[in-house]
Amino acid sequence: MANENNRYRFEDEENPVKEEKIKDEEIKKEEKAENKETSNNNEHKDFKKNKFEHKLEKKIQALEEENEKLKEELEQAKKDVLMAKAEEINFKKRIDADKAQMVEYANQKILEKMITQLDMFDKVVSMPTDDPVLKNYLIGFQMINNNLKQVLDEEGIKKIECKLYEKLDPKYQHALQTAWDENYEEDVVLAELQTGYLYKGRILRPTLVKVNKKEEGK
Repeated sequence: MANENNRYRFEDEENPVKEEKIKDEEIKKEEKAENKETSNNNEHKDFKKNKFEHKLEKKIQALEEENEKLKEELEQAKKDVLMAKAEEINFKKRIDADKAQMVEYANQKILEKMITQLDMFDKVVSMPTDDPVLKNYLIGFQMINNNLKQVLDEEGIKKIECKLYEKLDPKYQHALQTAWDENYEEDVVLAELQTGYLYKGRILRPTLVKVNKKEEGK
């Protein structure tokens, strides 16, 4: 009986140590669990942080690309505006030039009619006559004719010089008739049929001429 009491007493003495050991192990388990949970939380936080940073980088990249695109569009818009302004300026210049030309050559139609009448007047005053009375009239008409020519000259009307036996100049001369003279080359002017005129450098009426042209088959 005494031995059993001793055994129980010994076991009772061992229990506090056991309990302390168990508590330590439980604490360690809890600390380990807490450390694991903290580690998991940290990993989760790092994952969320990396994910956020990745999204942020993508958004920044998208904004930078959009910014570059807007810059290009702005530069293109500036170019378009400058081009539109240049076209507007050129258009105004063309309009002004056309207006100035219209003013410059406003009398062209009237002058075309006048030179036709002047040709007829030239023929009349150059008509030969032995009648002294008619000669006096012709002298007066010649003075009027010369005055008209002077006025036209002041307005910019100039005769187109026509040189005979030189090559036809299609810019100033139109071939109205053809003839063949073996003494001259083809396409040379044989005669002036109607005088041509320039009006301020522009052709008012071309010179009508007879041109040396060999007939086919000859």
